[in-house]
Amino acid sequence: MPVMISLKLRSYRKELLDNEDIPFADIRQNMKELNIINTHLGGHSITIDGIKKILKNSPGNKPITVCEIGCGGGDNLKAIEKWCRINSIKANFIGIDIKTECIEFAKQQFDSINAKWVTADYKDVRFGNNKPDIIFSSLFCHHFTNEAIVMMLQWMKANATKGFFINDLHRHPLAYYSIKTITRIFSGSYLVKNDAPLSVARGFTMNEWKTIFDEAGISNCNIQWKWAFRHLITCCDPPSALTIDSPIGDNETARDANNPAKYDVSIIGGGLAGLALSIQLKNKGYSVVLLEKEQYPFHKVCGEYISLESWNFLISLGLPLTEMDLPIIKKLVVSSPGGNYLEHDLPLGGFGISRYRLDHELYKIAVSKGVALYDQCKMEEVLFQNEQFTLETTAGAFKSTVCCGSFGKRSNIDIKLGRGFITQKNNKLNNYIGVKYHIKTNFPADSIALHNFKNGYCGISKIEDDKYCLCYLTNAANLKENNNSIPTMEKNVLYKNKYLKEVFENSELLYKSPVTISQVSFSKKTQVENHILMIGDAAGMITPLCGNGMSMALHSSKIAETFIDAFLQLKMSRDDMETGYAKKWQQTFSRRLATGRLIQQMFGKESVTNRFISFMKQFPMLTKALIKQTHGKPF
Repeated sequence: MPVMISLKLRSYRKELLDNEDIPFADIRQNMKELNIINTHLGGHSITIDGIKKILKNSPGNKPITVCEIGCGGGDNLKAIEKWCRINSIKANFIGIDIKTECIEFAKQQFDSINAKWVTADYKDVRFGNNKPDIIFSSLFCHHFTNEAIVMMLQWMKANATKGFFINDLHRHPLAYYSIKTITRIFSGSYLVKNDAPLSVARGFTMNEWKTIFDEAGISNCNIQWKWAFRHLITCCDPPSALTIDSPIGDNETARDANNPAKYDVSIIGGGLAGLALSIQLKNKGYSVVLLEKEQYPFHKVCGEYISLESWNFLISLGLPLTEMDLPIIKKLVVSSPGGNYLEHDLPLGGFGISRYRLDHELYKIAVSKGVALYDQCKMEEVLFQNEQFTLETTAGAFKSTVCCGSFGKRSNIDIKLGRGFITQKNNKLNNYIGVKYHIKTNFPADSIALHNFKNGYCGISKIEDDKYCLCYLTNAANLKENNNSIPTMEKNVLYKNKYLKEVFENSELLYKSPVTISQVSFSKKTQVENHILMIGDAAGMITPLCGNGMSMALHSSKIAETFIDAFLQLKMSRDDMETGYAKKWQQTFSRRLATGRLIQQMFGKESVTNRFISFMKQFPMLTKALIKQTHGKPF
């Protein structure tokens, strides 16, 4: 059996690359493969982000000098040089590495860039009056002990005139076993196969970085988690305004990591479920912080049809639906790729409203109630210890007794938590893309259409202000087969349905380009992960053709509020809250999710869809029953 290693603490096992007797031919292969990894897993883009953040904080038109310590073969400096050239930024470069062979390799590879290559231990380099503007290291720090890194940080701070940054690895089991598997299959370098996973084991957590910087006596820094499992730490004086945001509706500044604000409940994600939950909990008198990565108001990929089961609940939150002149939708229209057509009354019905407007209205209600709402705030780490949560964000640190995840269909937090649906291989339930437009068109205001095409379907229904939402879902293969071009895919695939072709050709698109999302998964999810209560799409998604995802998100917030309230009033234990919430969520939604997955299998293939629609036309009572199975009762 394979040995499972512990990643609780940093490993100090020496990497092969740190040995003195490695042949340079092997080092050369190692550097070439590292350049490929950096290119395809975002390492170079993270490095360029570091440059951008420091330059944004210290603008100017003078030429800049960028120095990398531990530069290896120079591929990072080459990537920065290319970015500077594209953006008309004059730059000089210094590459420092202790290995003569690496410096010689860099000179041969990148002799075209304006660089000075120095063979030396970085600590021995003296710049005199010509200190570089920016100093950085990439995948360098994890080769050293914490004590040595403290000295390195102090050296970088003392020698950089504008600022310095670090791009290094986040120690995480998913990162470790992923890179171990990838390099075992694809790498031709024994150094990469051994050192890549070991580098992750030698990497850092967010809290470890904070401790190291505290010991170095450096406070003007910002730490961000980056895909794929990297930390970007930027340090400049004053700190970058780009990565620290003040709370909305509050005069506080970003929270000090050593004295984080404390709340009864923290909510990660400010969509429907998160906003609704924050309002309910605030109405009960609890202190609530809500953290949203986007800036309100903003568009989201969504069908923008809400079942009327949510009408009274939204009014109870303070939303004046009766005064908003929204279209009430009572009829369903379904077409197959071959033109087969079904019409049916919706037993309960629904209404149309854009997420741009709905989320913004709920956001304003939440702020008016006193919710501490931080938008443009990205999560970096969520830890549960000693019966409380610690949340590290770009707006500072927060603590809470209860934490809820409302971060949507797919998030970097899902990856950090190692959630099961993230690691599943691509299949018919977990590799979709979504595309949404707002349009002006001629279509009955009381109807919602569901037009099917090869490996997908498109919904059309009216929203506010005489606009319509056109939103479709298809698998990633459709896009790939059409050169990853959405317009090409629409003409080659969606237009095969004559009803869709007519809509596209006779409607006014109100966006210059659509809103999109990728890697959408309808696979089963857990409702509690590492003591975080998942709500909305983070807990589970119904297939969009059932038209009930928004109501499910809202309803899940009400279920969560009931159990959180009981827990905070000491009427139940944390374990009872978690198991009770998960059980109630399953009782409420599992049947409609299963029905949705079953119905989804009937759509996307022309022959199957045609037969299914023909069959359902013959049995209208069965059609009504299926619709009811995917919807709930007013709550």
